[in-house]
Amino acid sequence: GALPIYPDVKDNDLDSEPGRDNLLEVQQGKYRGFYNREGKEIVPVSYETRSVWQEGALAVQKLDKKILFYKDDGSLISNKSYDQVSDFKNSMAIVKSDGKYGYLSLSGKEIAPTYQEARYFDEKGLAPVRDKGRWGVIDKEGTVVISPRYKEAGPAFSDGLLAVEDNKNRWGFIDGTGNEVVAPVYKSVIPVFTEGYTAVQDDSKLWGFMNDKGEVTAKPQFKAVLTSFSEGLAGVRTIDGNGYAKPDGTMA
Repeated sequence: GALPIYPDVKDNDLDSEPGRDNLLEVQQGKYRGFYNREGKEIVPVSYETRSVWQEGALAVQKLDKKILFYKDDGSLISNKSYDQVSDFKNSMAIVKSDGKYGYLSLSGKEIAPTYQEARYFDEKGLAPVRDKGRWGVIDKEGTVVISPRYKEAGPAFSDGLLAVEDNKNRWGFIDGTGNEVVAPVYKSVIPVFTEGYTAVQDDSKLWGFMNDKGEVTAKPQFKAVLTSFSEGLAGVRTIDGNGYAKPDGTMA
């Protein structure tokens, strides 16, 4: 749930977004701001710390340490300010206020900071949140889609599936409706699918491969999975040493 406190990013964000080249950062004393090339003030000279431009939005930390979001037309996304924020992703930013997490949309709509933890929204508009010690899922309106019942989840939906841990410390995967596509039977899982595959660990502490339909393609047989799939191969550790395996478990 921890959010980044932004480093000084002015030197490395020129490529951060197309269209950003119309904006010039200016400095007066120790404070900075943005003007466009026509000389219009876009972000007042009022901050020492800021984010990079993301989805047409910039977070700046004011003198009172509170953070506001500006749009690249110079308007404020919201009059509300926050203690910590994330970048925008899928038009939603995670915000933190008084120790609790919520969200702010690019249109300025807030999902009030009431959660113990919050993760990014996926492209289908679903995000895992933790409430009263349990993880569930909400949509972009803040409506509960999957009630908070899991001990751990995610970091996010991947190929439409979310890794979840039940009360017995078992891992499986659910879809966006809460349907258990993979029953929680595993000791551990890698929560992110790459090239349509991920890895799961059974009680013998061996790892195998699973596809994003929940089908085991290689029964648990590896001591460790060292890399995610790239061009059809994943780095693994076997009894004999390290090598590369195909999704069906055969060694390349």
